[in-house]
Amino acid sequence: VFSFDFALFNGTQLVGLIEYHGKQHYNSDSGWSDTKYHKRDRIKEEYCKINNIPLLIVNKDNYNCNLILSFYNSN
Repeated sequence: VFSFDFALFNGTQLVGLIEYHGKQHYNSDSGWSDTKYHKRDRIKEEYCKINNIPLLIVNKDNYNCNLILSFYNSN
């Protein structure tokens, strides 16, 4: 079982899920297995696709409040 970083709701209705990818997702020198993270990331992406759940993936390079608000408002 894998958890997501954030879940967005409108009342009780799930609007979408957000994953924050830190350096361990991109850098094998981070002390974490990047292969392990890539596998978990693919499982989460596939889960959202199969269940028609919008997924936003953010990292330090693309994270900002407007991106999240836009994602929330578009779903």
